[in-house]
Amino acid sequence: MAKNLELISDYYRYRIESKILTPIVTLEFLLGATLPPIPSAILVSLGFSMIGSYIGTFIKIKDDLSTINEIQKIYDEIIKHYIRLNKIFDFNNPVEIFALYVYAVEKGYLSFHHNFEYGQTDDEAEKEILGLSGVEIILGHGVCRHFSGMLNDIFKESGVDSKKCYVFSDDEGKNNLYIPNHVIVTAKKDGLTYLLDPTNYITFKPSDSKSIYVSGDDYIYINPYERLKLGKNLEFSSREDDETQMNKSKKICSENRDILKLFYKDNKDLYEEIVQKKLSLQKYFKFYIFHIKRKIILYNLTSF
Repeated sequence: MAKNLELISDYYRYRIESKILTPIVTLEFLLGATLPPIPSAILVSLGFSMIGSYIGTFIKIKDDLSTINEIQKIYDEIIKHYIRLNKIFDFNNPVEIFALYVYAVEKGYLSFHHNFEYGQTDDEAEKEILGLSGVEIILGHGVCRHFSGMLNDIFKESGVDSKKCYVFSDDEGKNNLYIPNHVIVTAKKDGLTYLLDPTNYITFKPSDSKSIYVSGDDYIYINPYERLKLGKNLEFSSREDDETQMNKSKKICSENRDILKLFYKDNKDLYEEIVQKKLSLQKYFKFYIFHIKRKIILYNLTSF
């Protein structure tokens, strides 16, 4: 044991000396004077201090990852509960499911305080859990990537083929069509493709250009990579059918708010669990493992 400790001490003395003594020697050269030597015991102590710091950081990260895993399980449970609403309302078409979801979010039935506000602060963005964007909806706030993230999760749990689609939207006043600034959801069922924008509660249809999709005066540009994910030879539902189903579904939701209120009541404790566990995450923990990926994902998307 003593021999092992001695080896460890020598190893960290070497590592510390290389990192600490080199700048000290440089400083001596600049000052033209010799600084007092650093005793080996101090170097070893510094080495073990660094080890302790790394171990402590690792334990905190491990605890945070465990908490994130618990949040994931609770979130999945909420999504499973939510799917029952589609069955109760007999909503099977993607547009019907889309309409119910938007109504539920806007009325606060999917948020802890029964209130949802569009937007996200810089601090909230820093603490966002990558891969669990729908959690932000439960916390009571969100932007397009959160809207679309939870809708995509609902579709997948419902057995609908769906994906998040990163697009350029004209309402941001940007001029680089290849840099996405908005997120929507694509869904496919019974041979039809749907481009659904839960943030603005609209659906998009093809235009004369294969890259441009329109909804009234609004349009989105889908770059070649996202178009490749969409597939070829797509058939879309008619705008008239979409609007009819959206209006009908919204009316059904409005007339059955008691069902949605009961859903909120039955799941409020789960919402609170997520809120509390999210608060328990280390404040400084900015998801080291995902940091680089986060910068890529959030680049040009922070205003969604």
